[in-house]
Amino acid sequence: MNGEPSPVPVTESPRALPSAMHLRNLELVRSNHNFRRLWLAQLISEIGDWVFEQAITAVGNWHDRLGCEIQVSVNNSPAQFERDAPSVLQQAIANGRLPANGIAVEITEGLLLRESSRVREQLQALHRSGIEVSIDDFGTGMTSISHLKLWPINQLKLDRSIVRELPGNQHDVTLAKAILALGKSLKLNVVAEGIETEAQREFLLREGCEEGQGYLYSHPVTHENLAKRLVH
Repeated sequence: MNGEPSPVPVTESPRALPSAMHLRNLELVRSNHNFRRLWLAQLISEIGDWVFEQAITAVGNWHDRLGCEIQVSVNNSPAQFERDAPSVLQQAIANGRLPANGIAVEITEGLLLRESSRVREQLQALHRSGIEVSIDDFGTGMTSISHLKLWPINQLKLDRSIVRELPGNQHDVTLAKAILALGKSLKLNVVAEGIETEAQREFLLREGCEEGQGYLYSHPVTHENLAKRLVH
């Protein structure tokens, strides 16, 4: 399992990140191989719980051994919300294994479009526990502003497909500005995904985007290599 440092302040020099510890969040990166097969085999919920457990353990280890308070983002599948998705995290918080801000849950826009009362209850339970909820790949789906107003969302992740051709593509410039303005108006943090160039970083910074992730900062790293970076 690898972790992609994400997000980090876009104002910081990427060269300074490993030594200066300007790291707020990690996003778990998983392979997409056989994902559909896992879904069809109804294993995705069990795997999701396992990923949560691994993330909880890692956050606890970094805190206890290294004195680092780092948040780990975990992508949730819609299938997990058909069960009791928050239970693993809530139990860990109740048992003192995890600070409330130690894990962030990432969901897709499609989950909100289900208009499910059960999903709403699950998200509200996460919110009450102090766990942040992000909408991943925002800007590629059909989420309406009303969804953002009514659902307990903390953060929007500006999709890499919009960031990729910034600042040269005027269409993407318009979309990025609109999403950043929307996040500001609704008091939602916006994280830019897929930042790979200084031009992208500088544009996002000028437009008020305070956090981002991408290869400009770091490629995915293993748990062991990340621990070495945190030490040094």
